[in-house]
Amino acid sequence: LRKDGKPIAVLIAISPIKSSGGEIVGAISILKDISEKQQHEQERRYVLSGARCLLWYADIREANEAHLWWYLNFPDEEAARRFLPLEIHAGETFTHAWYRSRLPDDRKSSDVTGHGSVRDNKSYEQEFRCVCADGSIRWLHEDVHLEIIEPGKRWLAVGVCTDVTARVHSEEALRESERRLRAALHAGNMGVWEWDIRTNAVSRSEETERLLGLIPGTFEATYDAYDRMVHPEDREAQHAALAYSIASGRPYQHEMRIVAPDGGIRWLQDTGGVVYDDHGQAVRMLGTVTDITERKRLEQQFLQSQKMEGIGRLAGGIAHDFNNLLSVILGYAEMVQMELNEDSDLLPNVQNIQSAATRAAKLTAQLLAFARKQVSEARVIRLNDLIVGMNSILKPLIREDIALIAKLAPDAGRVKADPAQMEQVIVNLIVNARDAMPHGGKILIETANVTLADHPLREQTTVVPGEYLLMAISDTGVGMTTKIKDRLFEPFFTTKGVGKGTGLGLATVYGIVKQSGGYILVYSEPGIGTTMKIYLPQVAEAESDRHEAPRAQIDLRGSETVLVVEDEPLVRELTAITLRRNGYTVMEAENGVLALAAAAGYPRDIHLLVTDAIMPEMGGKKLADALSEVRPGTRVLYVSGYTEEVTSIQGILPVGVAFLQKPFSANGLLKKVREVLDAKQA
Repeated sequence: LRKDGKPIAVLIAISPIKSSGGEIVGAISILKDISEKQQHEQERRYVLSGARCLLWYADIREANEAHLWWYLNFPDEEAARRFLPLEIHAGETFTHAWYRSRLPDDRKSSDVTGHGSVRDNKSYEQEFRCVCADGSIRWLHEDVHLEIIEPGKRWLAVGVCTDVTARVHSEEALRESERRLRAALHAGNMGVWEWDIRTNAVSRSEETERLLGLIPGTFEATYDAYDRMVHPEDREAQHAALAYSIASGRPYQHEMRIVAPDGGIRWLQDTGGVVYDDHGQAVRMLGTVTDITERKRLEQQFLQSQKMEGIGRLAGGIAHDFNNLLSVILGYAEMVQMELNEDSDLLPNVQNIQSAATRAAKLTAQLLAFARKQVSEARVIRLNDLIVGMNSILKPLIREDIALIAKLAPDAGRVKADPAQMEQVIVNLIVNARDAMPHGGKILIETANVTLADHPLREQTTVVPGEYLLMAISDTGVGMTTKIKDRLFEPFFTTKGVGKGTGLGLATVYGIVKQSGGYILVYSEPGIGTTMKIYLPQVAEAESDRHEAPRAQIDLRGSETVLVVEDEPLVRELTAITLRRNGYTVMEAENGVLALAAAAGYPRDIHLLVTDAIMPEMGGKKLADALSEVRPGTRVLYVSGYTEEVTSIQGILPVGVAFLQKPFSANGLLKKVREVLDAKQA
């Protein structure tokens, strides 16, 4: 205690005084006031214990060229243990535990970093992981200051370690979030962009550059460079959309085409929002860009499909009405012919009328094929056999400078289709291929078994999965542009000169393939050639019998009573006249209601009902059902220019009913009537 009672800390050093004989004869005592030093030490310990860091210093000495000795010390080991609660084994110091607790990979990398930095006489920073006593892992950031004591021999290092676990986890969470965002943007074909309106600089995400077809870092980062990529036809509208968004503050949204550096055209949907400064000036825009090329393609395909279906319905309706007229023309021409002598000057004229009407009937058949409303006598066939059997027909169709090559898969499966229609498909495609090669070339016909999944065909919106037979017909001709391909199956569309094509050939092919449950694809490039691929569903059924027993000659005349119901007056009149001339008793009605009324008042049997399948007020099927209730023995023959409606799919007529396709000749009508009347009653 000092005189004033204040305690002080004193360091006492006592040294003995010895005589010449070594005897202690006295002592020298030195007292030093260390109160201030002790106060500073307490303050230092207090600071260290409260600091959220770990301090160490090391005396580093060279052992050899490959190794250094680190004499490590912690000024306050107690504070260090609180900061980093390590598991300390028996006989182990905190220094050893501190080194051992590092993860093996981090221990190795930190050794390399520390050794290299000391050899280079440089201070350094590093981060590593330590395992605590409770098993948790902490991330530490170490900042080491190096002082050179003896160049190349001895150094003094002071290190400060801080816990950065929270920061590292936040960064990892941010990176994971960014990774997920990039994955989502990539999956959605979406990129991010920012436009600095004041400097005209544009920054783009990697996904944006991918969508634009750019190699990262190779394209000018300005709006002008991006603007030059916009399709010239879309540029003005895009400028207007941007200007409106900036002026109004409303979100920017626009669809446009861009021309990639490789020349490819893509559809993009651009969306964004404007950022304004405190003065209301637009300073930048942030937004996203989405690749909608596939959506646009599907929209175009859907519109094209709707267009084709609309044309098909129109074509079917025209063909139906036209068939009625052709029935009248052919019927009356046949009647006139029967009245003329063989040496009559009028006979050639009548025959020309019949020939022209027959050609017109073939055109309507093509229209019905496109509309998928033609008569289809489908049976199980092997397409390979059909193609081989057509060799003698196909050879004359092509010129000597064209080679016709067939590569048919030996195991090609069976399909269910009308053989005559399939022959029509092959002939049309071969003729088109021939016309596409004015200077000669090759035509290749191939078949193969293929399996189609839900959506394997890019050109198709819906595909029924299953086993299909592929028939491909390829040529080495002039090829087609995209515009021509888009209209290829439209009826009356042709690239041939006037008088060289009706434009119904491929429309017919399209209708036949669709009616057979198949798909048709076109691959063509100008100057390269064209490949038409037809996919028909395979069937497991055995082949149908191709040979029919010859029919015996039958007498076409009769004496039965026939009720003719037809809403078209000319067709009804022709039918009635033809039947009456051949001995039949004929009753007529223009619709089902009048037919039932006529039948109710008729006192004798009505042997046959000849009715149009589709009529106003009451259709043929409904009429036949109603008549069968009061006259169960009456047989029925349906007549129509339509044929799609006679299938079970449409539900208008059941499968297997007696049916006569318009236009028909007088002879055809009489044969069918006799066939129905003479058939054995089921």
